[in-house]
Amino acid sequence: MAASRHKGTLAEIASECGVAISTVSYVLRGKQREARISTARSEQILAVAKRLDYRPNAAAVAMRRGRFNAVGLAVSEIPGRAAVFPDLLDGLLRATRARDWHLVVGMLADEQFDARGPLPRILREWSIDGLLIDYLFDFPPELAQALDEHRLPTLWLNRRRDGDCIHPDDLAAGHDATAHLLTAGHRRIAYLTGNAPGHYSHTDRRAGYANAMTAAGLVPRDILGGHHIPRPDRVPAIIACLRQADRPTALLAYEADDALAVQTAAAAVGLTIPRDLSLIGIHDRPIDHAGLPITTNVVHLTALR
Repeated sequence: MAASRHKGTLAEIASECGVAISTVSYVLRGKQREARISTARSEQILAVAKRLDYRPNAAAVAMRRGRFNAVGLAVSEIPGRAAVFPDLLDGLLRATRARDWHLVVGMLADEQFDARGPLPRILREWSIDGLLIDYLFDFPPELAQALDEHRLPTLWLNRRRDGDCIHPDDLAAGHDATAHLLTAGHRRIAYLTGNAPGHYSHTDRRAGYANAMTAAGLVPRDILGGHHIPRPDRVPAIIACLRQADRPTALLAYEADDALAVQTAAAAVGLTIPRDLSLIGIHDRPIDHAGLPITTNVVHLTALR
C-alpha cells in the first residue's frame, strides 16, 4: 500500500516563505489587499501552498467562521415518500455552488425519525447550517418536534404547512386547467387520477377542478373514483368511461401517468386527441412521450412562507 502524501501546513508555508503564519492565512483567504501584502509576496505564498499541496482544515475553518457553509437534504428511504426530481436537485446544486456552499444528502429510515435518533446525528455528524426536508406525506411527528426543539433552520419541500415551506400552487393548477377547458366550450369535463391519495396535491388539484366546475354551474365528475388503481387497470377503466353515451368531451389528468393512460384508452376506442377528446395533464414539465405531446399545465413553485 502506498504511503499517503504529506499535506503542507500553514506553519510550513510560512517558514519556507519567511513570513508570519497570519500573513499566509490572509493570502490563502484572498484578503492580501486588506492586509497590504504585496503581489509578489502573495504569488510566492500561493505557489508554495500549491507545491506543498496545502488543504485547509475544514473543521478549523468552520469553527473560526461559526458556520459550515453546507445545507442538508433529508429524504425518506421509502419509495414514493420522497421526490428528488432532477430539476430540484439541479437547482439545489446550482444555488449552493453559486454561494460557494455544498449540499449534503442523506437517506433516513422512518424508525430512526425520533428525538433520540437521527436529528442529533444530523446536527452532530452532517455539519450543516440548515436542513431541507423532502418528505411528501406520513411525516413522523417526532421529527417535526425534534426540529423545533433544536431550532435548526429548516425548509420543507413540496409540502404544505403553515410556514417554512415551498410547494407548487396545485389548487390554482387544477382551477386554471379546468377554466381553460370551459373557455374552449366544454361542459362534460371529468377529472382523472389513479394514484393513491396522501400528498396534499391530490386534494388541491381536485378542489381546483371542482371549484371551477361549480362556479360554471356544472357537476364535477371523477373517472376512477379518486382512489388508487394499479397502472395496468387504469386503461380498461378509462375505456369503459369513454364508451358511455354521455362520455366526457374533455379530461383533466392529475399527472403524466394518468394523461398517458387516457391517450392509450382513447386510441383503443378510436378517439383522436384533441379532435374527439380534449386532454390536459398537470405536471412539472411538458408531457411529451414518444413524440405525442399532451397539453400540460406546468405547476410552479409559487408558495413560499
